[in-house]
Amino acid sequence: ALPIYLETMANYAWEVVHRHCQRAFYDSWESIKYASVNPITEEAFFKNYLWCVYVSGFSAKAVTANYDKLLLAHNLVDSRGFFIPALHADPPCKDKVFAIWKNHAKFNAIFDTRKRVKEGWTHFRKTYLDGRNPLDIQNIAFMGPALSRHLARNLGAVNVVKPDVHMLRLAEKFLPKDYEWHETGMDSVERLCRRVTDTCIKMDSWPLGKVDLLLWYAAATLRS
Repeated sequence: ALPIYLETMANYAWEVVHRHCQRAFYDSWESIKYASVNPITEEAFFKNYLWCVYVSGFSAKAVTANYDKLLLAHNLVDSRGFFIPALHADPPCKDKVFAIWKNHAKFNAIFDTRKRVKEGWTHFRKTYLDGRNPLDIQNIAFMGPALSRHLARNLGAVNVVKPDVHMLRLAEKFLPKDYEWHETGMDSVERLCRRVTDTCIKMDSWPLGKVDLLLWYAAATLRS
C-alpha cells in the first residue's frame, strides 16, 4: 500500500507547486539544467556559494531579501551589479557585512574561500568543482554533507538530492508513522525520490534533483 501514500504525497506536492510557485520552481530548474552543460564560472560559483552559506539555518525568504546587499557587501559585485573576480577584489568590510547579517562563521567562510580562489581560480575549479561531486565540495569552507549537495545541485549536478527537513515535513504529513523514512539520511532521500518517480506519472523519468527540488518548493510553501 505504500505506493499509494507516495503517489498522494507526490500529487499533493505537484499541485502546491503548480498553484503557488510554478514559475520559481521551473526557473530554478532551468538554471540547474543550464549549469549542468556549461563550465562552472567563478561568478556562478560565488553567487551560488554565498546563497548556500547564508541559507543554512535560515529561510530562503530571509536570504532572498538580503541577497543583493550581501553580494555587494562581500565585494562579490560592484555598485552596478557586475561580478568582481577574486583576483581584482578588495577585502570586504566586516562592519558593512555585519550591518546586513551578523554571523562570523558565514563571513569567514566566504572571506577564506575568496582568498583561496585568488591564488588561482582554474586550480580551485578543477580540484573542487568540475566533477560536481559533493565529497570534493566538502573541502570548501562551510560545506558540510548537506550543503555540499545543495551547492553541487545548484551548479548542475542534476541527480544529486539534499537531505533536508523539507522531506521530513512531507513525510510526516503523508507517510505512515512506521515507514522507514523518518530520518534525513542520504540513502533515504534518494530512495524516496526514486520511489516518487516510480509512482507518480507526472514525474516519471525526472532526474532525482528535479524531484527533490519540487518537494522542497512544496514543503516551503506548506511551511509558509
